[in-house]
Amino acid sequence: MRIYIRNKQQYDPFVKGRDVLHVDVQNYAETTIGAIKEIVKLLSRNSVKLDQIFYYNEPLADDRSVARYNIQPNELLEPCSNPLWAACMYTIWREVEKEQNQHPHDEHVQRWTNKSIIRKKTIIGILFSSKQESNKQPPHFADPDSFICFIENCGKKGAQVGHNSRARLYALYDEYLQYDSHQPDPIASFVTRQRNRLFGDIGERNCDFGNVGKSNTPKRVAHNNPRMEQKPKNSPRRKKDKLCEDCEESLASVYCGECEIVLCLPCSETLHAGARRRGHRVVDVSEAPANPGRDYAPHAYKASFALLCGLHSGLREQPMKISMTDDEVKARSQPLTDTDLFDKGTGRYMSGFGGSMDNTLLAKNLVLKEASATPSYSLTERGCLLAEKCTTFNEAFQQFMALHEVPRLPQIDRNDPNRLMCGNRKLCLLIDEQERDKERLVQLCHNSGVVTQIRKLEAGDYLWILLPVWCSQKDEYTQSLPDMEKVLPYIVERKSWDDLNNTLNFNRFYPQLERMKKSGIQNRFYLVEGHKDGMLSKPTAERKEFLQHELETLLLEENFYVNFTSTWLKTAQWLLQMTYILAQNYDHEKAGITFSEFVTNVRKHKMQPDQIEVNQRQRWSHLWMCDQFINAVFSDSNGESSMKQSVQGVFGTEVKKKGGLLIIQSLTVYNKNRQKLLNRCLDDFLKRSNGNMQETVSNHLSQSIHQMVHYDIPCYWQLYIQVVLGILVFRTESQHESERIDNTFLHNNNDDDNHPGGGDSGWGQNTAPKTTTGMMYATDSQTETLMLEQALALSKSVHGADPDLKTSDDDIAITSNERQLYNLAQQLGGGRSVAVIHGCQSRSDSHSPNNSNSQDDPLLLAAIELSKAEVKTPHREEKSKDDDFDADLQNVLQLSKQDTKTPLTKPLSHYNDDLQLALLMSEETNGSGPDVDRLPCDQYGDLIDTSHDVEMARALQAQEERNMSSSEKKC
Repeated sequence: MRIYIRNKQQYDPFVKGRDVLHVDVQNYAETTIGAIKEIVKLLSRNSVKLDQIFYYNEPLADDRSVARYNIQPNELLEPCSNPLWAACMYTIWREVEKEQNQHPHDEHVQRWTNKSIIRKKTIIGILFSSKQESNKQPPHFADPDSFICFIENCGKKGAQVGHNSRARLYALYDEYLQYDSHQPDPIASFVTRQRNRLFGDIGERNCDFGNVGKSNTPKRVAHNNPRMEQKPKNSPRRKKDKLCEDCEESLASVYCGECEIVLCLPCSETLHAGARRRGHRVVDVSEAPANPGRDYAPHAYKASFALLCGLHSGLREQPMKISMTDDEVKARSQPLTDTDLFDKGTGRYMSGFGGSMDNTLLAKNLVLKEASATPSYSLTERGCLLAEKCTTFNEAFQQFMALHEVPRLPQIDRNDPNRLMCGNRKLCLLIDEQERDKERLVQLCHNSGVVTQIRKLEAGDYLWILLPVWCSQKDEYTQSLPDMEKVLPYIVERKSWDDLNNTLNFNRFYPQLERMKKSGIQNRFYLVEGHKDGMLSKPTAERKEFLQHELETLLLEENFYVNFTSTWLKTAQWLLQMTYILAQNYDHEKAGITFSEFVTNVRKHKMQPDQIEVNQRQRWSHLWMCDQFINAVFSDSNGESSMKQSVQGVFGTEVKKKGGLLIIQSLTVYNKNRQKLLNRCLDDFLKRSNGNMQETVSNHLSQSIHQMVHYDIPCYWQLYIQVVLGILVFRTESQHESERIDNTFLHNNNDDDNHPGGGDSGWGQNTAPKTTTGMMYATDSQTETLMLEQALALSKSVHGADPDLKTSDDDIAITSNERQLYNLAQQLGGGRSVAVIHGCQSRSDSHSPNNSNSQDDPLLLAAIELSKAEVKTPHREEKSKDDDFDADLQNVLQLSKQDTKTPLTKPLSHYNDDLQLALLMSEETNGSGPDVDRLPCDQYGDLIDTSHDVEMARALQAQEERNMSSSEKKC
């Protein structure tokens, strides 16, 4: 591109018109302003002095490149910060000088004109800083008042603007605005007009910007590299010799393949002195390729690819955006990559932008970075060629995707005012005030038209509410009306992998889950962000497996919807997608509790029995291979059958009420194969010197259309299945993992195995044990208080919650005492109440028609012994005097007579300590030793039936007798 530079003398109307000098620049990213000054001196034969250069009144630093200031082609650079005021002062000077020449014998005129000329020269010297009294020129002045004020207060002797000069300055400024400001080169037009007025048409060529570059200049230089231009022309160098690409002065002697650069020995030692490049392998320069770095090809739609396309997009605009700041590059590049360029991510020391820009593009000399308070980036000549090809590839690929109708994310009409309305109420996303980057999330939501508000949430990190009717017509919601805001039954807890590890280490994991359960919100989502391998804490493989197991337990046993995202940006997109899904599919009439009720529920000390949820989810699952899932996505996109219909075809039409588990296998492998296909296609095109990009894309991808679905599409439909259909979704990568998850889910609870579809569930007929209730067994993630509450909830569900169950008088009699049994279990407290809970469950199973065994449950017997011991302990003395409490013990004995044989959810080793303690307490209070024949010693739950086990139990009893004093303290 061509750049023009004006000379200082061209502001003077008296000087005859000259053509503006120009410089041709090829590599604008590596051409500095100082190099342009030197070229101008060569063009003018040292007749032009340029102390500073200004572009749109902004000073240009000598060590900065042309790209740094985004100088456009055919632009004009000024040698003065105030070219208009310099031209005006020159004009007034020439007017006074003309007046002086017209009255050579008038002493008065000669006296005042001499003083006036001296003052004008002084002011011009200040504007140009010609005497180096200051290291820089004055700032730019936009109007005459600010200019006159600066001159009169600068403190320079003789710098004054008289009354006549002041009036003339205002008149010239008005003429400039009227006649010259709209011209291509306003300053040249102003100076030419003043020359014609003062001296007439003297046959000189006008210094008009429209004629610049059309005349014959003394010398013209096409500048490619400033350092190479300064190199002597007759330097001896053989044809095969190469210059060092670092200093560009000495001959290169070595080549570094990792840096992809040829160097001289001193530069090589300096470059590889650091720890990062110390291990690079350096070879002789003869082994260097003809064009180092030509084989580099970025991975399609990764960070480096997106950054190149983002930088190149500025070159296609008018005016061109040659250089950009990091924020500008990120904003242009982010839509082309899944990598979060704005956030470095948990566990990473560099962001996707910093890692790709510094370690790849800058190292390979594809981008030039000019460091300053606000660093800027621009493409080098090599980088511009590569970025142009990457941009062409992106355009061809997008046309291919549109031509073959590859599924995309559902488009939301942002101009539709009802897109986020549920009935006559608007949906609002609440964000916990402790969430990181919440301001950035609010900005993203605002750009998408989603109403948000930051609050302190007692449970979870994100929540959706329906605003009051009179607030639903506003774009923003700044009020807080908790009694009028309806809470949707969806809550989200977000964790990075490091956060998850820390919450488990510091025992915050289970309390957080309990708060979400107490909130009264039925659909609980657990969103995990990042990757296990990128954790900052660097956990062991066993620890990673433990974390994964906890998440599986959360989904399979606690019925949490567990989802995963790769970056913070994907988390934000996930929340926006869920907001749109809720707005389009949720029935606003079902919104139950208010926000104030939500806060009250969470703040309760413990869950009330009527808040305990009975798990009615079906214990059956279905497996979809990734091909089946992608086919369902294509069917929904083509209008053949919706995703809802595809899922209902497997789970039945009442899938929302009964639920289930959908396992999607090998989706990660699908995404990796897609990336490989795109990389091969891009690499093939970059290797060709010429060719049709659309033809190349079609040849590589036409046979793999079903493998081109973007990663975000399956994630969206996975979320849709969970929110709209209420089905748990789990993604696996192998058949073995799928079978393991399926077996865990089916045999975790003894739920009904009749699935609504009535056919093959994808795994064969389910064989899970059948029960008459939806009792959810106690798991490791539940507190003992919650276990007791579930036992009571089971008691109520047996005789009142399920209308299909028949009750007898005996059942009613037993049920009337279960509340007292629950109170007893609360009084026992601690780990010993586990036995009472299991006793409740054993009683419930004893009424099942499938139960015909007559053996006593060992845990129930232990509960009886425990209750006897607890009644006579000193701290229970007050209760032992109460007759109602004795009736409770009789109820426990009544329960023990039922015919029970219930399988244990955990080995008895989990309860042995409490049972042994209960037996010892019974021995102490009743005066007789415990019945060792009933001691549960087998870890699989079998009763003791061998003499060896009895001897072991008696040995344990003897040991406890020797430590009776310590046992009393423990009791």
